[in-house]
Amino acid sequence: MPLHRVALRILRTMDDRPNEQLGAGLNRLAVALFQQGRYAEAERHYREALAVEGAVFGREHSSVTRTMANLGKLYEELGDYPAADSLLTEALRIRRATLGSDHFETAVGLGQLATLVSLMGDHERAEGYFRESLAIRQRILAPAHLNIGTTLNDLASTLERRGECDEAAILYGQAADICREGLGARHRFTAIALANLAQVLLTGGNPEDAHIHYLEALSILEEVHPENHQELAYNRSRFGGVLMAMSRCEEAEPLLLTGYQTLEAELGPDHPRTQEAVGRLVERYEARGEPERAEAFHQALSEAQDDRS
Repeated sequence: MPLHRVALRILRTMDDRPNEQLGAGLNRLAVALFQQGRYAEAERHYREALAVEGAVFGREHSSVTRTMANLGKLYEELGDYPAADSLLTEALRIRRATLGSDHFETAVGLGQLATLVSLMGDHERAEGYFRESLAIRQRILAPAHLNIGTTLNDLASTLERRGECDEAAILYGQAADICREGLGARHRFTAIALANLAQVLLTGGNPEDAHIHYLEALSILEEVHPENHQELAYNRSRFGGVLMAMSRCEEAEPLLLTGYQTLEAELGPDHPRTQEAVGRLVERYEARGEPERAEAFHQALSEAQDDRS
């Protein structure tokens, strides 16, 4: 951070007029501030960078769209979705106009906008943007490029939210194959893709196939993470849900308990993953006819939700 500020100070003393180096320096400093969670300072520097770059290049330039998109992602992080939507939509319009519809930056812009509108709950619009982004990447990148795998995963997640589990499973499977080829069969991203595939298979009513993929995913995660890692704990809890769906409840219980306890310790009681794990324990003890234990976990879930509101 100090180096970014020193460099920016030097640029201002050399030439206080708008110039390309000043705009780039402002943007780099804003990115660093954003990564530190200093959002108000980051916003101020992004806005100054936009003004400088607009004066140097004109509004419809790739440097302007990158800064515009960065500012949009900042507003997304702050929960100001309308402001983020406006900036990301305009950045995408400029990219289409200046770079064309088959440019990687256009695909990036589509993915950014898709992620935002998915957060806004507009999964139909998100699906359209993700499909267009995927189509561009498939035309211009190698078939097993990791960027394609990432977009397949994002599209599958959107389809899963819309209840389209069959297509989502196909896309998660393709993403897992790309991770295997590009990163290796024992990479954590391969494990996450397999776990996503397993979960959508469970949602679609196929716990037996979900069980197979979760076993592989967990074997990888147990290799690459320490015992108290939240990713491992989360997927152990989800695997416990698979075992419950297969009526293997005694095997499920220790996974559900240790998964929840680790998530609570590592992420806190009000984190969505922790609450999801609590929900599985409530389901487990209600199914076993232990209302007191179910109520204890239900109370923990309710208190966490109250704290969030």
